[in-house]
Amino acid sequence: MKNECSNKKFFVVQEPVKYLNYQDEKIDDKNYFKCDIENLPNHPIDMISIKNAGGINLDKYKEIQTQKSKEDALMINHKNATKKNALEVIQKYFNVSKENTISFGDDYSDIGMFENSGKKVAMGNALSTLKKMATHVTDDNDRNGIAYFINQFIL
Repeated sequence: MKNECSNKKFFVVQEPVKYLNYQDEKIDDKNYFKCDIENLPNHPIDMISIKNAGGINLDKYKEIQTQKSKEDALMINHKNATKKNALEVIQKYFNVSKENTISFGDDYSDIGMFENSGKKVAMGNALSTLKKMATHVTDDNDRNGIAYFINQFIL
């Protein structure tokens, strides 16, 4: 992975901090540190996101899955760390059917979750692909779209 990502902009999640090799934007309000991918601390990596990921081919790594993001990024996780898998675990644990499940999404990583939900709610800022799959479209993430949907259709 170090060889594949060495000349790319990236961030790596290694709880409880995020490591960046660029400072032109802050990801969120959590702690983060500037670092090169070659010099990351020796902790388990939860996720890698690579900006401008064109030309990277990670098919040879069988323990990971990659997911394109709408911002020309590539998210890299363990092959089983998907929203679809997480939703299936929750549905099974609480004995809730697909038809009685609502999911909210805005990016490519939400497609599998949408496929396993009875109600699919695309955020206003979602990709057109998700909006086409959606049973409902709500307001943007930064305009309380989930709260709006819950108030309109659940409460």
